[in-house]
Amino acid sequence: MTPRCPHNRSSGFGVLDLLAMIAIGLILAMLLLPSLGRGSKKRAPRLHCTSNLRQVALGIRMWADDHQDQYPFVVSASKGGSLEFAETPDVFRHFLAASNELHSPKILACPADLETRKETYWTNLSNVNVSYFVGLDAREELPQADSRGRPQYQRRHNSRRCDGV
Repeated sequence: MTPRCPHNRSSGFGVLDLLAMIAIGLILAMLLLPSLGRGSKKRAPRLHCTSNLRQVALGIRMWADDHQDQYPFVVSASKGGSLEFAETPDVFRHFLAASNELHSPKILACPADLETRKETYWTNLSNVNVSYFVGLDAREELPQADSRGRPQYQRRHNSRRCDGV
């Protein structure tokens, strides 16, 4: 009669096998993870700019809801709009008219536009703090005409839009 051993070593998964599998998994993760993160760094300014544009468009639309569905650049300054500045280079005045609907003037500076200074206070806002321009022909049927980018920036950078696209 042969004695039975309660622990048969030939069957099952040992501790050394488990440690080897974990080590291989960690090595593969260290090799693959840096390459996966590279694309997100390129997309971050683009996503940030898209978010800024969405907030600006929503703020202007909310302003229009309070003013008989008319955008700030169609309403006279005496009624809170910026019509008198439509033909001037003072683009910031259109955003200033809708400032109660916009969270912060920082959203007017595109992260891809390194020449635009982010402003914290609405009282200090000027054209140097704005990356986007206003489409004066914007209306409800053309929602994409609300705001897109500063023309000077487009000319300086081979017609690239300043939203990082």
